[in-house]
Amino acid sequence: MDWLARAPGPYDACVRDTALQRLILNMGRDWQWRALVVRDLPAGAAAQWEVLRAYRCALESLAEAVSATGSDRPGMQGFIERSRQLRSALGDLDGPSPPKRPRETASDGGPAGRAMHASELQSTLDEWMHWQQRAFGDVVHALQRQDTDALRPLWSAYALDDHARHSRELARRIRALLIIGDAVRRDPGQHYPFPPACHYDGAVVNALRDGMDPDEVLARYPLDHPSLRTWVQANAGKLRAGLPLHEMDSISWHELDAVDALRALQAVAGPPAANAPAHPVCQTQNRLQR
Repeated sequence: MDWLARAPGPYDACVRDTALQRLILNMGRDWQWRALVVRDLPAGAAAQWEVLRAYRCALESLAEAVSATGSDRPGMQGFIERSRQLRSALGDLDGPSPPKRPRETASDGGPAGRAMHASELQSTLDEWMHWQQRAFGDVVHALQRQDTDALRPLWSAYALDDHARHSRELARRIRALLIIGDAVRRDPGQHYPFPPACHYDGAVVNALRDGMDPDEVLARYPLDHPSLRTWVQANAGKLRAGLPLHEMDSISWHELDAVDALRALQAVAGPPAANAPAHPVCQTQNRLQR
């Protein structure tokens, strides 16, 4: 934030917006916050209060800076909206304060009371640090309302096409929800055991079974991954005819994730030189797609 305030030159707005976007999309990788969450600090420890206070102030400043840009870049609006919700929740708290005297009890804000306060505050700040996770619940609610028009705006609001790791993982889980169905929603684990195609019962599969044209399905649902678009086109006729899917029709979700990871590396590395041999990323990607 200090660097952005000092950034000179005619491209200040572009530099600022780009830096803020990258920051909000990569906060989940913050090693210091992860260490704080897993570390078992003593209840009411002054060090814990100081770190929580610092993160709260930083997140509030970041939310104000992102809101002030007026940018419609992917992720910006989702972060601003989530920040409003979480700042409202934090408003019910007194905020971190220095530990009081040992003789004070939990009822008047003593160590036990502060430990509960710190736990609640840390939980809320953790939701803020991982603000994109809200996208999954928003998609579930949109599907329950049968509001397919809301899906693509949500995709952009949470920047789920971004190359950041958390964006990729969340996008894969939501796409699995759209095709597999509620089984994905009931299992929040990161290492979800994806079922074979004979168990697919998601909104996309049901839309195809109901006779919706595959082009319309692809327009309504955020399935812009080439392999998923190919899968929809290849299985639309079978589903429309009421035929069951078989294990050989299953999607390899882990391979899709690997291709996305390789694309992210390629985006960072840039295009190969004109006379350079085949890029190893491209070779691996082609092999996975085959």
